[in-house]
Amino acid sequence: MDRKIFFKNEENEEFFFKPFYTFLLYFFKNEEIEENIVYDLKTHPRYKKIQKISLNEMNMTIIPDYINEMINLDFLDLAENLIVEIRSLTFSNLSKLKTLDLSNNKITTLHPNAFVNLSKLKTLDLSSNLITTLHQNAFVNLQELKTLDLSYNEITEIQSETFSNLPKLKTLDLSYSSITTLHQNTFVNLQELEILNLYFSGITEIQSETFSNLPKLEILNLSSNKITTLHQNVFVSLYKLKKLNLSENIITKIDPKVFVNLQELEILNLRSNKITEIKSETFSNLPKLETLRLTGNLITEIQSKTFSNLSKLETLALSWMPSLKKLDLSNVPSLKKLLLFGINLSKLQGLSTTGAKIVS
Repeated sequence: MDRKIFFKNEENEEFFFKPFYTFLLYFFKNEEIEENIVYDLKTHPRYKKIQKISLNEMNMTIIPDYINEMINLDFLDLAENLIVEIRSLTFSNLSKLKTLDLSNNKITTLHPNAFVNLSKLKTLDLSSNLITTLHQNAFVNLQELKTLDLSYNEITEIQSETFSNLPKLKTLDLSYSSITTLHQNTFVNLQELEILNLYFSGITEIQSETFSNLPKLEILNLSSNKITTLHQNVFVSLYKLKKLNLSENIITKIDPKVFVNLQELEILNLRSNKITEIKSETFSNLPKLETLRLTGNLITEIQSKTFSNLSKLETLALSWMPSLKKLDLSNVPSLKKLLLFGINLSKLQGLSTTGAKIVS
């Protein structure tokens, strides 16, 4: 059976594509169809008025030139094809486009000015491609872009200021990449960014103040990387951060001042690292922290002062730490749930809580 693909134009007409993308099955909404009428899309008198089009799974290796002539498009789906590159000016006439999906292709290269003139674009999906390098001028003049998905690529390098021309970007996904190092100017000028996903990205090092230009960031996911050290100033300007995930890295030590300015932080996940010691001042400046996960580390002792300033802490996960020998939580009156799976409570010295439910 022929697979048909739906889209509409501004007169609310419905269209379906046949498997070969240059042919069109066309009919009007709410009218009965007596027989299929097949047109060549480009010769159809109103093809330039089409607003929404989906051409996914069409085995295309290049983007047809006529796409750039469809000047009223606001939605374009080119996902799950075999496209290998985005050439300069490919979409230069699509000034009304708001959503562009290029996911699940074979794209290796984004040429300079590939997305130029897309002044109204809000969502750009480039996930699940073969992109290796993001050049400085890859995303020029996307002034309205709010969501950029670059996950599941083979990115090894992000040039400085690559994202500097995206003033309204709110969500950036770079997960499942091979970036290794984040430089200081990687995220410069992203004043509106709220969500940054960097999990499974092969990151080994984050330079100091890498995130210093992200004043509205609320969620930062750095889990499942190869981070060994957190520099003192790495999170220094993230005043709005609410969720920080550093789980499944190789962190051995935490600088006592690394979390000092995270006044809005509510959830901190440090699960499955190699942390051996927590200094008493490490969490002393996290007044809104509600959940702290330290499961699967190598901590041997937790003193009464370790969490004493966490006045809103409700959930604390300390499971699967066989090296833990001493635990004193007498100064954490807000604690409601204590997770101690995989720990022999009979051998835990000084176990003291203030009424928290122990789950083991």
